[in-house]
Amino acid sequence: MPKQAIPLLLLSMLLAWPASSTADTRLQVLALERQLDADKRGIVTLRMEIENRDTTDRAFQEYLQLPDGWKLLTTPAPFNLAAGQREVRLLHVLVPNHSTAGQFTLTYQLQASDDSSLHSQETVQVAVPALPGIQLSRLSVPANLLAGESYQAQFLLTNTGNLPQAYRIGLHDADGYALGIHPAKLQLAPGASQTLTLTGKVVAQPDTDVHRLTLMIYGAGEPLEEALNIPVIPATPEGVGTHHRLYGELGVGYRVTQQAAETQETTQQAATVDYRLRGALDPLGEHRVDLHLRTGRAFDQPFAADDAQYQLRYENDDWQVKAGDQSFHTHRLTGNSLSGTGIEARYQPQTATGQAASGSVRAFHGQSDQEAEESVRASAIIGHYQLSEDLEVSGALLHHEQDQADTGKQLKNLASLEARWGGEQADLTAALAHDGERQALALDTTARYGKLSSHLNYLRGDTDFEGAYADTEQLNIGGQWQTDDKTRLSAQARRIRNNLSADNSREIRNDYEYRLRAERAVGEKATTQIGLGLRYRDERDQRATPTTDQTLTAASLNYQTRFDTLNLSAQLEVGKRQRHDAATHVGNRQQIALGWKPAERWDMALDYSRDAGLDSSSSRQALGVRTDYRLPNNQELSGYLQIAEAEDTPSTTANLSYRKLLKKQRKLAIGFSHRQTANTGNKPLKDTSIQVDYTLPLDLPLRQRKDIATLCGQLLDAGSRLPLSGIVLNLENHSAVTDAQGKFCYPNVLAKDYRLQLDPSRLQGRSYSFGEESLGKTIRLQAGDQRNLQLLLYPAAGLSGQVLSWSHSALSAHGQAGAAVPHLPLELRPMGTLATTAKPLFRETDAEGRFNLIGLAPGTWQLVINDQQALPKHYRLEQSQWQLELKAGQIHQLNIRAVPKQQDIEKTGPAEGFSVSG
Repeated sequence: MPKQAIPLLLLSMLLAWPASSTADTRLQVLALERQLDADKRGIVTLRMEIENRDTTDRAFQEYLQLPDGWKLLTTPAPFNLAAGQREVRLLHVLVPNHSTAGQFTLTYQLQASDDSSLHSQETVQVAVPALPGIQLSRLSVPANLLAGESYQAQFLLTNTGNLPQAYRIGLHDADGYALGIHPAKLQLAPGASQTLTLTGKVVAQPDTDVHRLTLMIYGAGEPLEEALNIPVIPATPEGVGTHHRLYGELGVGYRVTQQAAETQETTQQAATVDYRLRGALDPLGEHRVDLHLRTGRAFDQPFAADDAQYQLRYENDDWQVKAGDQSFHTHRLTGNSLSGTGIEARYQPQTATGQAASGSVRAFHGQSDQEAEESVRASAIIGHYQLSEDLEVSGALLHHEQDQADTGKQLKNLASLEARWGGEQADLTAALAHDGERQALALDTTARYGKLSSHLNYLRGDTDFEGAYADTEQLNIGGQWQTDDKTRLSAQARRIRNNLSADNSREIRNDYEYRLRAERAVGEKATTQIGLGLRYRDERDQRATPTTDQTLTAASLNYQTRFDTLNLSAQLEVGKRQRHDAATHVGNRQQIALGWKPAERWDMALDYSRDAGLDSSSSRQALGVRTDYRLPNNQELSGYLQIAEAEDTPSTTANLSYRKLLKKQRKLAIGFSHRQTANTGNKPLKDTSIQVDYTLPLDLPLRQRKDIATLCGQLLDAGSRLPLSGIVLNLENHSAVTDAQGKFCYPNVLAKDYRLQLDPSRLQGRSYSFGEESLGKTIRLQAGDQRNLQLLLYPAAGLSGQVLSWSHSALSAHGQAGAAVPHLPLELRPMGTLATTAKPLFRETDAEGRFNLIGLAPGTWQLVINDQQALPKHYRLEQSQWQLELKAGQIHQLNIRAVPKQQDIEKTGPAEGFSVSG
């Protein structure tokens, strides 16, 4: 054959071979599933059917080509297939947690061990779903803060999902001490981490004892919040004060209102005084009061108060008494409630164990405000008793007087009884009210069975019944079916019948309404909800000449979704309204609401609604915008604007308010509001006002305290006799800081026995003790003491460290920290000669996995961690015991790592295995 013919022959053979096949006819490889989904465990199983179609027994070797980072859990090994034998091969593949989402191709290859030309391959597609994940760990957070001190806190943000994710870090600081966080925006690959650094500075005279701030991490899914509460330590604590007192707050306000009509313009000015006082009357706090006084004076009416009210509340463990301006009520069927002035008392004794008794009695007497057109007075007594855990009853007697100009005084006496029973699958409430001649009754039931729930409400009041719901009958029945975690179906039917006496002088209404609704949550985290609804309403006046006679049929579509910083909800409803004597009217209604939070300090909301003649013949629409912005240093700015129009009558409403928390609990608020409407003649009516309020604390001393003392002193180094500055000393819940001369003071603290202790976070890498008493010194204070001590601190040994859990990826990355292990118990045991003089010490790691032991005697100590239940699941400690030589004046640093441990496969089934054939 000519040499030039050989390439042509090979080319023709390649063209004749099917491009999609690489298999030999003597060997067949078939994937039983060509498309697989990686489950949450990250393990997928390939099932490959293999058939040796050759006439010879052969040994085969299998291979599997995997994406980077994926692992084959089964060990490939040669296996034999007889001639004509068919077998199913199972290959278990581990998809790593850091694998990105998407479609991945896995290629299975099979080759005969003795004949390399006998081979075949098959591909399988594995889909890895998108799984967002985020983790925020504390690296270092100050244990406390001092006045005027700068601080820094660090966090580790980790993308635990399988998609590259952009994050935005928001910071909400209620005190204004935080300066910022870096970086504020970042992009992380799956499994990657980034350190976040928060910086801030406390003011020289802090007005709070706890610095509260919140980190908001916006990314995929719900925002992640991390709240910090860092104690702020003043140079000198305030103590409990020199007097028992009631804590009060005085507010003064000034308002200017300008009203402009078509023909005139008026200006009104008014001032208000508001005082609130609350606290305990006795030193033990058993008798408590709450007083609220408010009065106002209009400048154009100098001899009349236009706003005056008071409220007084007293309570102890058994009694509660309220007097002054308030609202009174009994049961819903008796009605005849009023808002006015009066007194109400409630008695519920306590049991020997301090629990509330099963019964209580409440009584009141009140009358309406003097400005009311009709004078109303009412007295009542209400009793309540818990018969059992599931059953309770309540009864009420009400005497009601009403003076009307046209009919004179009307007297009403009503009684009501109400019973409630609650079980695991059903609840029942029954109520009956009677006025001596006529009655009203109500029945409410709910039932639950699995994913089904239902309710029935029935109410009827006789004609001329003196209580509520007179001359009416209502029935409401409905049910709900939760088909799964994301789908819910509901149905409801309601009937309202008014004017049971069929008085033709007013409407005889007989209304029906039916509703059907289906709701479905969409998305893995159900951030989107879609709802479909149908409703039918029939409104009829049964008189010969009705004023109301129409039906309404409508369908609605609801949509609601939630993003990182945006919440959106929209509703569309269309339908027809038809009168029985007129043509059909087609109407619709739209509503959209948008909530946006571009930053932690900033909230915005927008809502728009429009009713184009769906429920009534008139059309209405409104647009509103609201915003709240929190400024640094406890300032807040908020505003609202609404534009509305109904029947060609436009109106505009706007208000703007500013609030500021001043020093020493003082507050300032400034408000501006404007409303403009148009009357039927399209003439503008304007109403503009400015409001200024100022609030300051105004306590009321009751008696001088006789149970207080003052403790001051100086802290010196025992060796050099030099003062120690910047040391934090804790006296129970009081904290003080030594000044440049080492001096500290606790004025006006309760006289009792204390344990004065060193704060280990403020020793600047040194370890001290009070000598034999180690970290604490016992101080006994008696009433009236003015103690001034000189305390010596001796150099001591110390041990501090942190326990972190490290993943495989973190161990392989240099300088990358793991997650903190909190609440891990540790034991520090004295060894050698120390065992006779020192005692074992027990500690737990804090929220950042840290532990700190100072004031230790120098010598040999053993740190032991026996109880490892607080470790993450499937983690172990690299080392659980340490023998340490601790030296005086030094703090030994120890970092402990928890690492993933090897896991064994749990064997199940008979010891001899299973017999499989076929």
